[in-house]
Amino acid sequence: MKITLLLSCFFLFINSSIASDKNLGYFYYLTDSIANHYDNSASFLKSTSIFKHQILKQYSIKEGTVFDCYLSFNIYDKKNELDSAHIFLLKALSVIDKYELKNESIIYILKSLATINIQVNNPKVGFEYIQKIKDLIQVYKPAKEAYINTLFIYAYQQADTILLTEAHEKQVEYYSKTVDTLSFWYAQSSLFRLKKDYDSSIFFLNKKLEEEEEDLNNSTVVILYDLVQTYQLKGDQESVIKYTELFIPYIDESPAFIKENILKLLINQKIANGDTTNLMKLQAKYLSTKNPLADGVIISNIVKSEIEHLKLNQKKESNLYTYVITSIFFFSLVFFISRFIRKKDDKPIKDLINQSPKISLAKEEEIKRSIELFISEKRFLNPSASQTKIVEDFNLGNIKYLSKIIKKEYGKKFPVFIKELRVDYLKENYNSEFKNLNKSEIADKLGFGSYRTFKDHIEKSHDTSITDFINNLKV
Repeated sequence: MKITLLLSCFFLFINSSIASDKNLGYFYYLTDSIANHYDNSASFLKSTSIFKHQILKQYSIKEGTVFDCYLSFNIYDKKNELDSAHIFLLKALSVIDKYELKNESIIYILKSLATINIQVNNPKVGFEYIQKIKDLIQVYKPAKEAYINTLFIYAYQQADTILLTEAHEKQVEYYSKTVDTLSFWYAQSSLFRLKKDYDSSIFFLNKKLEEEEEDLNNSTVVILYDLVQTYQLKGDQESVIKYTELFIPYIDESPAFIKENILKLLINQKIANGDTTNLMKLQAKYLSTKNPLADGVIISNIVKSEIEHLKLNQKKESNLYTYVITSIFFFSLVFFISRFIRKKDDKPIKDLINQSPKISLAKEEEIKRSIELFISEKRFLNPSASQTKIVEDFNLGNIKYLSKIIKKEYGKKFPVFIKELRVDYLKENYNSEFKNLNKSEIADKLGFGSYRTFKDHIEKSHDTSITDFINNLKV
């Protein structure tokens, strides 16, 4: 039951499309977004009170009553008092029906009714609400997105792989035509996993991670989480540990549902390895998320593991003293030797630490030639082109060297560099190779992972729409 709550929260977290005009649905959308970011109901109510005031000012008392019910639903939903939350949704629906109110608020009420019924194991009623949303797709703009996402939650809860595949395919189709790239790649990578094509899912996610460049944000955290899930399904435990550990500095900033699952993974890994380092701290963080699965079992396992670990330490206490003394002597020796070596250099040690690895002149020339060959052979048109592949293909040995030379010679990071090569190729060869292709086919031929990636790059880097950009090439 709680899994469906996490799934519905996920789609609120990754949803980034806002109504262009401030109609009634706009206020409901903002309310959903705020509800997802506030754990405290008082903070949530304070942040949304301005919306209620604005609705009463622009619309009617009846619309204000519906919205007030929706706020109450969110407050009780946060407290996990689902019966009370359900009552307020039904009250809102009753007001809408009684006064025949016709606006986008009905979509948000129906979506919440569908989700909450699925949560309380009443999927049949939940599906009836989903069908009502489907009937309104041609009437209200948010209906289509609400329909495909509630259908996904229903299919997941029912473990219906056929319906789940259909829901993901609908999501991929829908989000590929919107600015919500995060929802698009989530649906696409989930579809790959559903079809057990784990390698494609990993490639797709890493491609998205590379597009994020070096700036960690909410999108990056969710991508890492998806990679952890994919490696789990693939059975690659080494990669699961690797990507899980990347979360440690960002645990506190992660969305609650990711935080809970990653902390549980970390705790279980430590238990399996008999490692109690920071275990109690991680346990406290895990319990502070108020995860409904924290029923005492995991606490018992932690305590048991700690006791066994302490017993093992007592048996090896004498050996531990020997290890400590030896380690102190060894590290002291290393310290004095390294200090003696550093004295030969006049530069401060902090400058040495901050320096990038030096590249010999010969190596720099080799990398430049390899980049030129990469460009002349049009390898940038290959969708799998990446820094790792270039290093492997040309036996360059170090990705950092390649990245440094590209930055130095072209003034760009690799993701932008490769996209610009593709766009330049399009400009030079449009009439001979591309003029009879549609925009999606052009994106595929240029090696972009998707039309969305191609479109976003053009709009961001050339400050124009994709349609205008293509039309200018025809001149």
